Amino acid sequence: MGAADPLSGYRFQALPDLSGLRDPPHSTISATRSLYIGPDEQIQARHFELGLPALIRAAFARVLLGYIDSPEFLFAEASSVTDLETQLNLVRCNLSDCKTWADLARQLERQAHSDVTYSVSSVRAALDLPGVTNSLPARFIHEAFISTPNTELQEVLLLGLPQAELGAVSADNVALELWAICDVAIMSQPALDIYLEQVCITVTYILENLSASPASIIPFPQNLKSAYEEGYDGSRAHVAAQWLIQNASQRPNAVAHEIYRTLEEPPIILTFAELNSRSNQLVHWLLRHGVELEDKIAVCRPRDEHFYIANAALFKSGACYVSIDPELPLERRQFIVRDSGAKFVITTTQLAPDFGPGALVLEDENVRNELSGESDEDACHAQLDSLAYLLYTSGTTGTPKGCLLNHRGVYWAIEAMCRYPRPVTQPDTDKRLALASVAFDVHISEICQAWCLGIRLVSAPRYEILADLQQNLIDLGITHAGMVPSMIEATLTGPNDLPLKYLVSGGEKISDSLLRKWANHPSLILANFYGQVA
Repeated sequence: MGAADPLSGYRFQALPDLSGLRDPPHSTISATRSLYIGPDEQIQARHFELGLPALIRAAFARVLLGYIDSPEFLFAEASSVTDLETQLNLVRCNLSDCKTWADLARQLERQAHSDVTYSVSSVRAALDLPGVTNSLPARFIHEAFISTPNTELQEVLLLGLPQAELGAVSADNVALELWAICDVAIMSQPALDIYLEQVCITVTYILENLSASPASIIPFPQNLKSAYEEGYDGSRAHVAAQWLIQNASQRPNAVAHEIYRTLEEPPIILTFAELNSRSNQLVHWLLRHGVELEDKIAVCRPRDEHFYIANAALFKSGACYVSIDPELPLERRQFIVRDSGAKFVITTTQLAPDFGPGALVLEDENVRNELSGESDEDACHAQLDSLAYLLYTSGTTGTPKGCLLNHRGVYWAIEAMCRYPRPVTQPDTDKRLALASVAFDVHISEICQAWCLGIRLVSAPRYEILADLQQNLIDLGITHAGMVPSMIEATLTGPNDLPLKYLVSGGEKISDSLLRKWANHPSLILANFYGQVA
């Protein structure tokens, strides 16, 4: 093969899966769009001696390159539908070789009229792609719209090039019909419609900017962009405790926490008003005892009412919350206190001796008397750019390391996490299950999401919840929950059997079997919170 061979040095690239389905069937869909070329654009095309098929080919190619995020892709071109498998010109699009849109259009045009033709099978063999169904997934064709092509289009995107050429410049618009046909395993109907609309806009953009670089960003309207970019408004941000304060003001009797010491007993109920007022009293107590902005305060106790009151108080006070799992070995617990420099450790009577004079037991009679004398007026001294919490890694590879996050980061993280469940959430009836270990910051997310959505957070001993997770979700009326995929697969039968509206999967890679069972369900949103980390 010579140097001019379009296959030389090429690495195969597949088209992205825009089907929106886990196991899409192979069937054909199509889309058409009308395109109008005005007099000024006709003059531009004639000035650069470019025909309409060349410009439209360049637009089809450039938009598809954006989809695969690559400067290069191998297309094929056929003169008719009968040539789609065996008589193909190879059109290797490479933005790096083109300084202008006119260069790109000419580059593709030259290759499309080559005397050398290829078959799909010969390309597969040349590129050594034994496991690839289609070695040329995107193909141009010089045909009017074909409603039912007389050939199998498995994993093929077929792009129609109009036969019309520009004659004398017309005072009227020249009307063209662009069309595309594809296997639904490649694109869904909405995705194909959007692609064709993007191509139409790109053709117009090329005609207005033929001397511009084809690598430039095409100014699609908002509804045709591949990602919705909501305008950033930094003024929206506030500390997470403001959600709690707002609920306490607007819905004082709504339940914030449903806390089970054991599932065999009735729960302890904390309304938003009670949580807010009692945490305010603790804030005033802490400030009176010298706690300042970003001072570290540890919490080491089970998730009872005092745990949640302490958490709310720390998020208001401006202190930095340090979470310590009470199940950790004594040495690890004491290390975290020393390393963080915690001013107090909010803990239980049983654990207090482990932490010396810095231990603070909220249920202690003397402390209770002091707290009852404090004001319950709203007190929120935290600042957006001050520390919200300090959480330690597990230390499996050495000494545990402290990780810090400020209140601004907490706000935007929680806002993002609540975006999907918010439309389906009923604050007065929905419940979030607190299942995450306090050793991980997911437990902070559970608390803050409940404040943000205005729903109650249900907590109970973890071993009791997990003993029969499915039945407990039903009995407790849990609508929002999060857990690792292996737990979902091992303990839950399926979305039809549960009151769940919103299920978060994280901590592990989500499996295909889980997706097949839980995704695309009409009454459940499945969110995957697992991905690569830096």
